Amino acid sequence: MKIFSLKKVIISSLLLTISFFIEFVFTKFFFQDCHGSLIKLELLPIVLIGFLFGLKFSLCANLVYVMIHTALEWPIINMFILNQTRYLQLSFLMFFFIFPYMAYSLSGLFQIKNSPYLMKKNIIKSLLLISFMQIISYILCIYSFYYYSYDSLFLIFESDSWIITHLNPFLSIYWILVIYINIMILLTNTLIGCILLFLKPIINENTEFNL
Repeated sequence: MKIFSLKKVIISSLLLTISFFIEFVFTKFFFQDCHGSLIKLELLPIVLIGFLFGLKFSLCANLVYVMIHTALEWPIINMFILNQTRYLQLSFLMFFFIFPYMAYSLSGLFQIKNSPYLMKKNIIKSLLLISFMQIISYILCIYSFYYYSYDSLFLIFESDSWIITHLNPFLSIYWILVIYINIMILLTNTLIGCILLFLKPIINENTEFNL
């Protein structure tokens, strides 16, 4: 039992390392800053941990990822004077970073302990559930800024996103962010789903995951 748990920890740690590599190398250098990127491929390994090892391992791995990610993104929050409004600071941290990222742990609810580990219907169900939770979280975040009329939220993305820059003359910043976030969720989760479907036969035939 201890050997099996150790193998799970090792594989989860490897996938978590891949996640950071994708974020800081692939996303940063080939797309844009991680906080404003439309496609967040770094979350794929987190989803995979849930499918392979269940909710407990997925939550633990995701919590480590979110803690490190939040610590790195904290200066962004302070750059835009959010520290002057503690409620907004907490709201931004919880609803924009922590909850949407932790939602990917829900893939652990669809774990299958024996092969096949990945099933098409489970992949679709999990990503739909994750997307729903993320949309709710982001809407709560945007509503908090709308309630306090804090338009500086726009500055967090203005320099990174050509979509927001081009839509700004025509729509309210809050509607722009709603559109942007929904596009981000759609692109990210659709791409993650496609990659998981591509990896499905490879992972299902690998007996190393039969822990």
